[in-house]
Amino acid sequence: MKEILRVVRPKGRILVYVWAFEQENKKYEAQDVLIPWHLQDKYGGKEKKVYKRYYHLFKEGELGELVKKTKCPEIIRTYYDHENWCIEFIKA
Repeated sequence: MKEILRVVRPKGRILVYVWAFEQENKKYEAQDVLIPWHLQDKYGGKEKKVYKRYYHLFKEGELGELVKKTKCPEIIRTYYDHENWCIEFIKA
């Protein structure tokens, strides 16, 4: 969040989406997970490659608390949208 605020101009509007831990279609045992990513055929050739991507799944309220720690932005709203937690804020 600090880096986002560093590069955004004053009064700039910021929208952040993160994966939610509380998903209807998938249940995770932990907030920190490795998710398989399948390399598309046009990039990987004939060999099927699968890479593991690290994700931190956010719980309700966690993203807002992270933004509040910067003590700089004005939070406009936080909301849940299609298995993502979202926050919209303005750099003070």
